[in-house]
Amino acid sequence: MGKTIELLCKARSIPLFYQHSSTYKRHLLSLMSMIEDFYPYIFSEDLYVFPTTGATLKTAPVAEKVISPPAEKTVPVEQPVVNITQTPITQQPALTVLHAGQSSALCIVFWGKKTVLQTADRDLLNNILKACKLNPSDIAFLEADTTNGLLFTDELPASKVIVFCDAEALKTAKQAQLNVYQAKTISGKQLLLSDPLSALAQNTALKANLWKALQALLGIG
Repeated sequence: MGKTIELLCKARSIPLFYQHSSTYKRHLLSLMSMIEDFYPYIFSEDLYVFPTTGATLKTAPVAEKVISPPAEKTVPVEQPVVNITQTPITQQPALTVLHAGQSSALCIVFWGKKTVLQTADRDLLNNILKACKLNPSDIAFLEADTTNGLLFTDELPASKVIVFCDAEALKTAKQAQLNVYQAKTISGKQLLLSDPLSALAQNTALKANLWKALQALLGIG
């Protein structure tokens, strides 16, 4: 007890000389008695109650964990097949009609680059037709482009044809295994290929070859 009193006096800064007075001791004993009465409540009861009315307890906000939704699986979408209808290319006529004859017995084709017949060429052609006893007004005269190859044979209006070829047309004819001055049936038509009129006019041997071939084609003696 004396040790406790000494400690209490030090805590309250009470002078030591006053500690030995009877009055002090009486007051101290009374104080100690009061303290002993409160011992059972020191650790069993709340001595202080904090007011709660109107008080707001501030708490630090807790960051919510954001849960991302699962990624959607991308499913490839099949594109519909589009049927593209191609517009057929219109085939240009392989033949150009210069003169439509009144008879379908014979036609003459100028196969190659378009050129204007010279007067000498016209005279030679008229002499050839007279020798064959043919009237020029009855014969169909046509032009054929070399870019179409031999496609013009399908459009020929007669069953017998004399074809005067230029140099480019002769190359195409050789590729098709056609020979000049030798009639050959193609697409149901008899074709007789010849050198151009300008070459015939300057070469007697070529004119003789054409004449023999015309006799066989037309059946003349």
